[in-house]
Parts: sequence; C-alpha cells; structure tokens
Amino acid sequence: MSGPGRQATTAETAVSVRAVHRVGVPKNVWLYSGFALVSLIWFGLLASHLIHLPPDLSSDDAYFFARALTRFSILDFSPHFPGYPAFVALGRLALEIWPDPDVALIRTTISATLLLPAAAAAVAWRWTGSLPATGICFVLVLSQPILSLVAMSGLSDSTGMLFLLGYFALLPDVAADKRRTAQTLLLCFAAGIALGISGSARPSYALILLAAFLPVAFRSIHCALAVIAGALAVAVPSLLVLVALEGTNYFIEGWRFFKGHMFGWGNTVFAGREQAGWSNVIQLSPLFACAVLLFAVLNACCLTRRPWPSRQMALGASVLVAAVWTLFFQNPENLRHLLPFLTLSSVLLAVHLPSVRGVPAASLFIIFLNAVVALPGLLFPVTSRAPIAAAADVIDRIDGDVIVVTNRDVTYLRSRLETARVYDQRYPASARAALSASGAQRVAISRQPDASCASSAYRNGRFFGEPGLWICMSKASPG
Repeated sequence: MSGPGRQATTAETAVSVRAVHRVGVPKNVWLYSGFALVSLIWFGLLASHLIHLPPDLSSDDAYFFARALTRFSILDFSPHFPGYPAFVALGRLALEIWPDPDVALIRTTISATLLLPAAAAAVAWRWTGSLPATGICFVLVLSQPILSLVAMSGLSDSTGMLFLLGYFALLPDVAADKRRTAQTLLLCFAAGIALGISGSARPSYALILLAAFLPVAFRSIHCALAVIAGALAVAVPSLLVLVALEGTNYFIEGWRFFKGHMFGWGNTVFAGREQAGWSNVIQLSPLFACAVLLFAVLNACCLTRRPWPSRQMALGASVLVAAVWTLFFQNPENLRHLLPFLTLSSVLLAVHLPSVRGVPAASLFIIFLNAVVALPGLLFPVTSRAPIAAAADVIDRIDGDVIVVTNRDVTYLRSRLETARVYDQRYPASARAALSASGAQRVAISRQPDASCASSAYRNGRFFGEPGLWICMSKASPG
C-alpha cells in the first residue's frame, strides 16, 4: 500500500508509540518482566514466612492491644493512651475471623504490612504513570529488612502508614483554585478520610500527617477544606467515643503518658538518662545503616528539585518531618520506628526516578543492600518463637517457686506466668523485694548477659531488628 493512506497509517502508528512511551511502558519488556517475577517471588516468600510464624505477642504494648480487642479501656491499658481506635476497630473485625485475640491482632498487622508495597506503588503509578517507577517503588518498600519486625509486632505502625499512603494516592495535584471541580473536591474529601484513619490508627504520626497536609493547604484553600472535612469525619467520632468511655480522666492520663514517654520511661533524647542511640544501627548491620544513609542523601538531592507540585511538596515535607521525628522522639531500640522515613523515602525516590540522574542506579543499589540483609532471615530462619515467649516457656518448665526479675514486658509475663512472681526491675522497691525473697529460684530476663549467673540461656530474635533476650538463672536462695 502506498500514497496518503499509507502515510496516514504510519503517522498514526508513530503517535501511538509516542503515547505508549509517554505512559511509561518500558522498552525492554523482558527485563521488566523478569524484575516483576523476582518481585512477586520475594513477596510470596515474605508472606509465607510471616503467615507460618506462631502469632506470639512480643511486647507489653502488643499485649495491651490484644486485651483491647475484647475489652476497651484506656485507663486499664487496654490499650494505652491515646487509644488507637481505628487500629482496635480493624483488630475487632479480624476477631470475627480469628476468635483468638492474639491471632487476630497479629493477622491484622501482617495484612497491613503486606499491603504496604502495593500501596506505595499505587502512589508512584498515579503520580508518574511510569511502570519502571512503580516497580522500583514496590520493591524498595518490599525489600525493607524491618518489614517482618513491623508485621509481627502486633502494633499499629503498618496500619497508620498504609492509610497515609492511601492519602497520597487519592490526593489530586491541585495547582490553583481554578481547577476546583466536584471530582477534585471529592478526591480531597476521600484523601482526608484516609488521613483521619491514619491518625486514628497511629496518633504518633500526627506531625507527619500535618506535614502531609500543610503544603496542600497553601496551594488551594478549597482542597484543604475538603481534606479537613474528611479527616474530621473520622477524628470527631473517634474522640467522642474515647471521651464518652473515659470522661475527663482521658486527658489526665494523656498528660501523664506524654510526660512519661518524653521525660521518664521513654527512650528519647529528652529522657535524661543513658540510652541506646541510633548509632547502634551501624553496629547491628552496617549494610542496613548504609542503605538508610543512602536514602537520606538521595532525599536531599530530590528535595532540591524545582518546581514542586503541591502533592510532591507534601510528600517531601512528610519525609523531612519523619526523619526529624524519628531521630529525636522515637526509641532507637525499636527499628520499626524507621518505617515512616523508609517508606515515604521510597515513594519520593520513585516519583523522581525519571527526572533525577543517578536515582535509578542508587535505588537498585539500596534494593541490593536490603536483600543481603533481609533474605537470609527469610530463607534460613533461626527461630520461630518471639524471644519473650520463648523465655516464658523456659520459666514454665522450672519446678517449684520462681521469682522473675525483668525490666521488659512485665505485664505480659505476669499474665503468662501465673504461678511465678514477676518483679519490675525499673522500680527500686520491686527490685529490693525480689532480692530479699528467699527459698525460690531466681530468674532474670534482660538484653545483656550477666557473668554472675549460675547458668544462662540466650533466645534469638526471629528476624532482623528483633533483639534477643538473656535468661539468667541464679541458685535458689536459702529459705
């Protein structure tokens, strides 16, 4: 065929090819297909590993959440302040499927964690329309070595982050008020609902959520009002329920909890006591520390790019606040607190993948570092029991009267060890009572070995980031 018809067909084909490339379909289909296959295998390996682990509670906070699934009382630490109503509500829905509160709680956190890579990829796809950027984002989040720790913690980190990613995925790019349409405002309202659920599930993300909202407010007041309306649709009923249940004691407990976390028992820079710092991450795993540092450097490069659409500005502000909040206000002994910084950084890098030189290669290098740290634990797990649960099993097998001295997970141990006397080492009077007790086998549980022990045993963490525990046996004191 020749002539005008052939020329028209050729022109249409060229336009079609350009349009396909514009939406981000990769030129090397086989390369990206292999990348997708490896990603799915990795995801399946992680999911299988998590699902087959025993649903052990690994901390007092997780135990408080499990109690809240059957009896909600903040003053009774079921759960602790501020209540986490959205997370508890999701746990109670899971309780309809798994009647055991411990199982329902762990399945809730596993489900939320496994959805994080897809939620982050949805943000990258909606903002860029690029399949390479979407795939890199998926694997950057999937490869994080702390995912297993977050999933099995029984805490609300992954649930709060999941709905924060939902906020970014729903948020339209509103440049000015002239783009105000019914669809735009509806998307903003839905994004506000996701933001409200995130705050209700994980209130400690409050400053990160505020950082995600303020840039949008500066660009469009109408979109901001729609987001606020959506957030209030969740926040107001949640707060009313909490106050109705606890009354003014809710606010008294809130002030006590805030002071304790910041200046008392909490392991923050303001606690005024010797503490573990984030530098311990280097000792734990230099490779993981290198990946975190590389994230920080690449974030700085991406944040210098101009111009900034409103939602990318919101994401950049969230990354900055997450970094500061984690560094100064979060416990460095719990690596799960790095989840907001690492997850939001993954999305930030993916969004800038096509425009900032060096980001694609650096992202693949981060994935390689994470794989070296994370995959051995998935392929060759050391143990399947949580350290504190394994310690309780050891103590259960001791005959006779037993005294347990510990500064970790005291409430959980008291519920788990019905016949043993458990003393909290953080309280001087409790520690003195334990030392003065006689005629009993004394057991100390800590993260540090004790040379004075008659015998000791170590219980490993199940995966990267979960510290093990030493179980120190002392000889029975004379009666």
